[in-house]
Amino acid sequence: MPSPTAEDLANIQAGMKWFERAFGFATAAIEADARAMNMLPGRKMTMEASPLEIGAQLWKTWTSFKPEFSGTRTPVLAIYAISESHPNLGQDASADLREKADEFWRNNWAP
Repeated sequence: MPSPTAEDLANIQAGMKWFERAFGFATAAIEADARAMNMLPGRKMTMEASPLEIGAQLWKTWTSFKPEFSGTRTPVLAIYAISESHPNLGQDASADLREKADEFWRNNWAP
């Protein structure tokens, strides 16, 4: 995924165009989330939705936490389902948007 440039972060419209280039689609819900989480007071955008210290703490936890499984005495089997279509589209998504999102999902996220 290409990182956004300064021009991509200049305003919400540019940010949404970057999102569509990077992810293959964009929705009103994604724009609303970006407005709530990534818009700075001067109407510019930021990629960071939370302070950098929080992201650093989360990353440290994700990469250093090693659960102790030696006490597990029973075999464990994990079963999960992966959708063939993008799971975050609303029912009101247009056919064109659904096709773009599903293609992105199949080519970039689904194994």
